[in-house]
Amino acid sequence: MCIRDRYMGQLGNNKFKAEVLNNTHIQATTPPVAQSSNYTLMITLNDQDWIVTHAEFNYFDPPIIFSLEPQYGPVEGGNDVKVRGSNFVNTEELRCQFGAQEVPVEFISSSELKCKAPRSQDDLAGPVFFIVEVSDYYHSTNKYEYIYTAEIKIEQVSPLCGSVIGDTMISIQGKNFVQTSQNTECIFNDRIRVKAVIISQTQIYCSSPVVLQ
Repeated sequence: MCIRDRYMGQLGNNKFKAEVLNNTHIQATTPPVAQSSNYTLMITLNDQDWIVTHAEFNYFDPPIIFSLEPQYGPVEGGNDVKVRGSNFVNTEELRCQFGAQEVPVEFISSSELKCKAPRSQDDLAGPVFFIVEVSDYYHSTNKYEYIYTAEIKIEQVSPLCGSVIGDTMISIQGKNFVQTSQNTECIFNDRIRVKAVIISQTQIYCSSPVVLQ
């Protein structure tokens, strides 16, 4: 009769103890390995006679998120979010998670994914954590933040006129301006874009452009 704590498993050259649950199941914690790869599982009852199974265990390099583009979107969801990072793996279980909500993923490469943001839970604006899941047990090592925004409203623009040579400082008062945005712009006449500076959730500044005659 074998002693329970002598049940062992092996992945590659790495041995580990296994716990017997019943006549048909054992469980164990996977050991660390030197590199990501597929490893054949072997088990033994006495640390001498090893059984080579047909099961393979796949080790992944941990996915890492570098950026989300954009990092914010409307509470209604539906907008595309590009995920840049490293070690992404195209598995059937691959998905993005916005807070507690999981959505499908379009795999582009090992460094880029694309997914659609779901509608915010309870239609609430604010930040939620974002991760990439490879499986039910394996996800990105770092959590990123995605921000749901309420509808932007402009209430006042001052002044309403300025010199044709431009450079008039314009103050825009409103609601729900996203302070994390690095790409905020003021657009004049549907075509002239100038960089805007977000002061707060209720105020933006930008300078008027030159008007070409």
